[in-house]
Amino acid sequence: MRPSSSHVLKDIVITKSTPYNGDFVQKMADIGVYHHNRASKPLNLQEIRDYLAQPHRLMSASELAKADFEKFTAQCEEAAHEPSGIVGLIQVIAGEGIAKHYHSMSDVIYNNSRQFARGIACAKPDFCDGARPDDIHRHVRDELDRIIIPSNNTHYLAAPNFFLEGKGISGRVDVAKRQACHDGAIGARAMHALQNYKLDDPVYDGKARSFACTLQKGSGLFQLYVTHLTPPKTDNGHPEYHMTLVVAHVMIGNLTGFRDAIVAFQDARDLARSYRDESIQAANERASYALPATLSDAPNKTPQTSKRKYDVEIAQQQDGARDPDDVHPAKKRRRTGKVRSI
Repeated sequence: MRPSSSHVLKDIVITKSTPYNGDFVQKMADIGVYHHNRASKPLNLQEIRDYLAQPHRLMSASELAKADFEKFTAQCEEAAHEPSGIVGLIQVIAGEGIAKHYHSMSDVIYNNSRQFARGIACAKPDFCDGARPDDIHRHVRDELDRIIIPSNNTHYLAAPNFFLEGKGISGRVDVAKRQACHDGAIGARAMHALQNYKLDDPVYDGKARSFACTLQKGSGLFQLYVTHLTPPKTDNGHPEYHMTLVVAHVMIGNLTGFRDAIVAFQDARDLARSYRDESIQAANERASYALPATLSDAPNKTPQTSKRKYDVEIAQQQDGARDPDDVHPAKKRRRTGKVRSI
């Protein structure tokens, strides 16, 4: 059986790089997606850390109970199939009774998401939060399309900016980080596009609005990263993406680490939602203002906007083309994606 990341064309096998490949980090770095922050740190990093350090949700007694901690520890030690095992851990750290606040998906291939470069396989997060497509103005969805709509099933989810990648006992932590790097860049690009919708020139404020977590089942290691953009280095260049570690906790071994990881996950999830809602609101307002003045509540004059430089930058990465096998995932094939509220 040929690997899922390969495409056969006229007896030639074209293999796409995935986070499991040794060349993935360099291929991403070559097009400006970095799994570190050596070149740039987000201007709101301390703000994010301060937010996470404050209690924002009164956790129920059951979430902090020793019995739940011991159950979580036992799950981490079980040699279960990776996807099913990670789902159980996500349900624990996400908490009960808050599903209505989020629109989530699990294990869905991002086969509509514009790839950062040819030769890179599609992302496939284990878990992500985004907006309901109907919450975004239709004109915004139509114009930004592959930048904010990740799946060919366009009704699933839009503008994801909170992700989790999990690994089983034998799973590789470095692969989880590479996947989180890819996910985080997709989220950062979506937030940037929404905030700059209908602007003549893109604004790079240096703030991170995309969050990606990793969770390793065997060790119980939880890590939270953020991703931010910086402007192109040249006139014909493209934006660069920088990944920063915010916090890390070991969730097994002591109740304190277990609690701290749960608080960090839930508070980061809330913060990601607030950034997402803010970005969508900005785009929706500009879309409404730019509608033809045939509606009674439309302005008398529609602002004139040039083709946004951002669109040009992104298009240059792809030469305006979709890879013939964008439908292939960036990780080992799993079950069909499902919409999930957690």
